[in-house]
Amino acid sequence: MATTSPDNLFSPDGPNAYNLTVDLAAMQSSVQTALSGFGGRKGTTAQRNAYLPLASNGEFYLDTSQGVTYQKISGAWVSQDTGWIQVTSFQNSFTASTDSLVYYRRLSGVTYLRGDLKRAATPGGIAAFTLPAGYRPGSVVRLAGRTDVGMGLIVTTAGDVLVAATAPQAPGGGSGYALAGYSWIADN
Repeated sequence: MATTSPDNLFSPDGPNAYNLTVDLAAMQSSVQTALSGFGGRKGTTAQRNAYLPLASNGEFYLDTSQGVTYQKISGAWVSQDTGWIQVTSFQNSFTASTDSLVYYRRLSGVTYLRGDLKRAATPGGIAAFTLPAGYRPGSVVRLAGRTDVGMGLIVTTAGDVLVAATAPQAPGGGSGYALAGYSWIADN
C-alpha cells in the first residue's frame, strides 16, 4: 500500500503484497479523511457559533454535534440541506394552489422550488413571494418556463420571486403556475 502525493490517499500500488481487507479499510479511511478536509472547519455547535464572526462568506463548517454541514451565507450559517420549507406569505394576490402547496429547499448550495401558484389576474413580472437569505442567487436569475402560459421566473438578489406570464393561468382551468423544475445556485 502506498500513499499518493500531494493528497496522502492510500492506493494499492505499493511494493507490499495486496491484502484486500486491510487495504480496502485503509483506502476507505483515507478517502473519508480527505473528504472531511473539504476546505472548511469542523467542530461542535458551540464552536461553530463562536467561529461565525471570523468565517468568510462561502466557507463551510461541519458541525460534529449534529452531523450537518453548514455554509456561511450573508453572515449566517445555513444548513446545506434544509428539507422542504412551505411558503406561507404571498404578495400581490398570489396564493398557493389548494392541491399543490408552494415549497422551497436548498440542497448542496442549490435552491429548488415546487408547487403551484394561483392568481386571478395575469402577472406581468410581479413578486409572488420573497425567499429568505441563504436561498437567494448572487445575481438576478431569469428562468424560462411553461410556454403554454408564457411563464417565466425572475429571482432577485433580494429574494423576490417574480412571475411573468402572458395568460392568467394554465389553459383549461389548470391548477396554476407550476414551479417544479426551477432551481439556481444559492449564494446570497
